[in-house]
Amino acid sequence: MKLSLGTPSHLYWATLVTVSNLIWTMCRPCDSCSGQTSMFDPLQSSTYKSQTCSASSCMELPIHGCTINQLCGFIYSYEDKSFVEVILASETLLFDN
Repeated sequence: MKLSLGTPSHLYWATLVTVSNLIWTMCRPCDSCSGQTSMFDPLQSSTYKSQTCSASSCMELPIHGCTINQLCGFIYSYEDKSFVEVILASETLLFDN
């Protein structure tokens, strides 16, 4: 799906995970994302906010922990046993019409 992220907003492709309340998009920097052209750059947005370990949104996650910088890191597992390790953040989101 297409949506706009950030302030100022930019249009990106994202995956809507219908079994959760999370929206995934690739962010810069991403060492394992070779060939990807349109990635969200959190440093270019005035409304991006990484969530800390003590944030209530972090505490609600079933499997979470703290990074060395006290950010909320968590693991999201899929039914096929694959998983992703990510940093929880909040951002302004607009759906494309």
